Amino acid sequence: MRNYRVFISYSHKDIDYVLKISAILEQNGLTPVWDRSFSFGYGFHEQIENYIAHAHVFIPVITAESNKRGWVHQEIGYAKALHVPIIPISIGELPGEMISQLHAITLDETLKGAEHFLTYKAIDNLVQHSYHPSLSTYCCTEQAEERAELIVRLADEIISLDQYATIRQRGGLSSFQIPSVPITDPRWARRYNNGVQNNDFHCRRQLEERRVLETHARAAGCRLVVNPDLIVQNYVKAARVERLETFLEFIESMPDDKIDIAFDAGLDFNETVTLVGDWFSSEAFSRTTTSGFRQAIFTRHAPGIRRKIDAFDEEFGYLLQKNGVKAGESRTAAIEKIKSLSEM
Repeated sequence: MRNYRVFISYSHKDIDYVLKISAILEQNGLTPVWDRSFSFGYGFHEQIENYIAHAHVFIPVITAESNKRGWVHQEIGYAKALHVPIIPISIGELPGEMISQLHAITLDETLKGAEHFLTYKAIDNLVQHSYHPSLSTYCCTEQAEERAELIVRLADEIISLDQYATIRQRGGLSSFQIPSVPITDPRWARRYNNGVQNNDFHCRRQLEERRVLETHARAAGCRLVVNPDLIVQNYVKAARVERLETFLEFIESMPDDKIDIAFDAGLDFNETVTLVGDWFSSEAFSRTTTSGFRQAIFTRHAPGIRRKIDAFDEEFGYLLQKNGVKAGESRTAAIEKIKSLSEM
């Protein structure tokens, strides 16, 4: 079963309704999210926006009390702008304005019948059937440093919500061939073809990317599609050995149940895809050996990312089978292959 996040918007005077709705969602295998889930030390309104942006479904609880609050209309408008599926629950008569344009579940004050509307199947059908590729909202970064900065910001946002996500990555040797040591370490210079380290700003952004993705991977695991031949073909011996050995150190340090690696000889040098759970995705198809990936496209649209995960996992399973290894047993085979390449 997929883990669907359902964000609940409400007035604090309606807390009793929310407690009942939340309990129904949990009983049906769904993940209710509301301000009870927020973390201390982070902006309240920023967390609301983040949770709505990352939600699979948005449920505003509409009552005479909540309809008086301007933010209920703002949050519905925000969810609509991001194409997050909306299921309004109206307690009593449905109020006017924007809310009247939405197809709402109307219940009495006892919430009788709510369990029949908020089933896992109903939410799953809504997410699956309301999604179309044109509904995903995207943003684009031009430079490699901007791409790394946005990956770090979005990955940190997830941690700030006390969540960790499985890393799925396709491209080269993944972000885990970036050194996880201070940029003053000689390893940073060795990884470049001319033996001259890239500028400090670029290296710091890369280091931050490696570390935040590793935090998620160690907590929730990772699936990596790599092509080490790209490193062999595009870098001189010193640089490729450094990159291969850095990647090797990472996979050797991971337990079998936290990492799976599939090799794809058809993977292009200009391609990288990063999926951080179904919280956000980043895709880029333009790079150089010295500047990294440019023109990356990001989305936080959870229903759309769910489709990307399904496609990734289907291909991943095919590649493992083609490589002759089983899920959970690919790490050992990967170590042997990377070791053989680094010794060339």
